[in-house]
Amino acid sequence: MERKQEMKYRKVSVHSSMFGKGRLLKGGLLLLLILMLTFPIASLEGAKSGLMLWFETVLPALLPFMILSGLLIRLRVTKVVSVFLYPVLKHLFPISKEGCYPIFIGFLSGIPVGAKTTSDMFEQQLISKKEAQFLCALCNNASPMFIISYIAASKLKRPDLGIMLLIVLFASSAISSLTIYYIKEKFSREKDTSKIHQNKSLLHAFQLSNDTDDNMSNYKINPQNPVTIKKQTFEFQMLDDAILSGFEVVTKVGGYIILFSVLASLLLHMKLLPPFVAAFISAILEITTGIDQLTRIPFSDPTKIILITTITAFGGLSGFAQTKSVINTSGLSLFQYFITKTLSMVCAFALSTLYVLLLF
Repeated sequence: MERKQEMKYRKVSVHSSMFGKGRLLKGGLLLLLILMLTFPIASLEGAKSGLMLWFETVLPALLPFMILSGLLIRLRVTKVVSVFLYPVLKHLFPISKEGCYPIFIGFLSGIPVGAKTTSDMFEQQLISKKEAQFLCALCNNASPMFIISYIAASKLKRPDLGIMLLIVLFASSAISSLTIYYIKEKFSREKDTSKIHQNKSLLHAFQLSNDTDDNMSNYKINPQNPVTIKKQTFEFQMLDDAILSGFEVVTKVGGYIILFSVLASLLLHMKLLPPFVAAFISAILEITTGIDQLTRIPFSDPTKIILITTITAFGGLSGFAQTKSVINTSGLSLFQYFITKTLSMVCAFALSTLYVLLLF
């Protein structure tokens, strides 16, 4: 009887919590609508800015990569990249040969292509879930073109800083991803060990299960299975699927960019906060708009470098929403991704500060 009452209480609590979150979300959307009607010019400018950013920069930069990458994954030719990269990357990261491809394509094209490629390879059973979770944060960063051209050359007016920013940002991503990965590994091992000590009679069963899990973790597919690894031949249906998938993702990305650009524009035009605070929050929302506003604040170059590097490492809530849209069906943990990117932001702050103090 007490058990039933407890379960009933838990269900009521869960429903109450969900109802509370639903009311909060609806209230936020209603507030946004009111603000857009109250500040129509700011909303229009934000939407126009986001749309032009998507149309002129994101669409031509990301769509070809997404179509080509999707086609290569479907044709199972990603191993070609692994032949050249795996001998080096295997000493740096806990990845399989197939895991080299998301790092390669993610480095070149940036958010959210790295996460999209990782998700596609996991769903195609080319990499394990553990490896996909690790790669999702590692290879989903701002692209080299964005860092070197937009941040260093266009906004900071210091093209000579492009390579330094690139090194700091990718080093921060690597450090944070490895840190979270090994912490999770250690926690999992300790948890497994405690279970063994609690009941020694389950040791043999646990070892068998652990061996199976390890095999599935390291080899998501069975190398001896001819159905899984059969040679893929080109078909136009593959190209059609890759094109449709690419357009779907790019369209979602555009919607998020426009929405967060409107939020950032409203925040700046309401002038309820000091300029620096408003610019920093707008950068948290959408890094492209926020970086532009941060460079307008009369700070010294070292301060701008630290702030912009820190924000770029996080990727903004818009980048997080874009990533969520491309991995949502894969089952990968958004919480772990968020924690890793937050730690990456801390690492970028520390490394950029060290650079400014010692070498700038």
